[in-house]
Amino acid sequence: MILLFSVIVFLSCSFSFAADGTNNNIDSDVEANSPPKTLSQSNIISAANSVKNYANKNGKLPDSVTISGYKFSMPEFTYLLSKTIENQHKKSNSKVTVKYNIKNPSKPSGTNINTKIHSKNYRDYAVRTIKFIDKYNQVPNYINALKASKIQYQTSIHMFSSVLSYTNSKKKLPSYVTVNIKSSNSINKYVPNYVKSSQVKKISNNNAIWVQSKSFNSVNFNTLANSGIKNIFLHEFAFTQYGKTAVTSWMKSANSYGIKVHIWIQTFYENGKWVNPIDIKTETYNQSHFNKVLSKIKTYSKMNYVSGIHLDYLRYPGTAYKYSFSNGITGENAVTEFTKQAAKTMNSCNPSLILSAAVMPETNANAKYYGQNIPVLGKYLDVITPMIYKGNYRKDSNWITATTNWFVKNSGGAKIWGGIQTYKSDNNLEILSTSELKTDSKAVIQGGASGIALFRWGLTNFIDLLSI
Repeated sequence: MILLFSVIVFLSCSFSFAADGTNNNIDSDVEANSPPKTLSQSNIISAANSVKNYANKNGKLPDSVTISGYKFSMPEFTYLLSKTIENQHKKSNSKVTVKYNIKNPSKPSGTNINTKIHSKNYRDYAVRTIKFIDKYNQVPNYINALKASKIQYQTSIHMFSSVLSYTNSKKKLPSYVTVNIKSSNSINKYVPNYVKSSQVKKISNNNAIWVQSKSFNSVNFNTLANSGIKNIFLHEFAFTQYGKTAVTSWMKSANSYGIKVHIWIQTFYENGKWVNPIDIKTETYNQSHFNKVLSKIKTYSKMNYVSGIHLDYLRYPGTAYKYSFSNGITGENAVTEFTKQAAKTMNSCNPSLILSAAVMPETNANAKYYGQNIPVLGKYLDVITPMIYKGNYRKDSNWITATTNWFVKNSGGAKIWGGIQTYKSDNNLEILSTSELKTDSKAVIQGGASGIALFRWGLTNFIDLLSI
């Protein structure tokens, strides 16, 4: 008796208080992976499983996928998928040679697909995809299939990913996959767009502290270094208050202690007022304000001794859901769009810098109320710092752990540095005891975070965070 193994591919048509700061050269700690020339089939297969799961959950493909510490665009990933399927068919364990800078399809299109695609056929589709890419350095708009059907580019990625997802668990290719995706499905409506492969930054020290400009002259770098804190979020107002020369000298001194300085920017809040990321009169993104902030990011990114940009007030004050227009402009999309532009601007100036952001701790509610879609923002941010301030929310250390864990599971690829208050609450500035601070810090690590961020200098006892 011959057993047929099947992978069902089905996507429904309907997929369905802050560190905010108004309270009054290549870094040695940053390593970048070189672009790999080859990849193991096992790593590609694992990535295929992740892409399939992402698409099933979100109703679209991701813009990129990280394999062996490097981000690949979907066209590049298509090539890797196809080559791996061909190697698996040949029972070859050879590594797959990477092909970079493959272009997106010119105009993807296709027909409704609802059929079993047997191994000989999906292998043929993979081989034809390889030949097309090798010839044109571009992915095809569609694959001609049986009975005059056309498998659209996005559907083909999901199909190939599903094949290798099965291989991931069963250690062999399936006899067939069942594909049931209409041309109108949401997966075919979004064309993944990732301009070029970029490095995933490795950060060797993940503990940080926020420093307001008023505390500029009181910071003791030796105390921070001895406490295992090697990152400072320095509020940009320091440049206004003390001047570029003084701040540059200060950052140079911090670097001598092995401490990296990230410039802390207020994104959608200035002069005591919120700035809407959308121009509601024209129902477009507030690009004029975007450009104003991006200009600052560009300036800071080019400065000596700057190791990162830290975005604060990257949100609405709880009103994001009120802005949703028929042209697709929404509060959530506006925050995402700015973050995407911020990443592009910073990386174009200095790709070794770390882009981080302080976000609200309300997990699933973040997108609706603040415009902060965490899994999506994580595609553009290197570090996400949820402000898990238990005193403001009248919670305990168990809440810190649970909240941290949610962000770790929904980070979109970014590292999580859990932000905690070093004092009772905004209504009670009594400094936490070293015992309580240690308990809260342990709660962050128990939640799976890579590091701890303390809010703030001037209201804290210090403990050795490296011993947590």
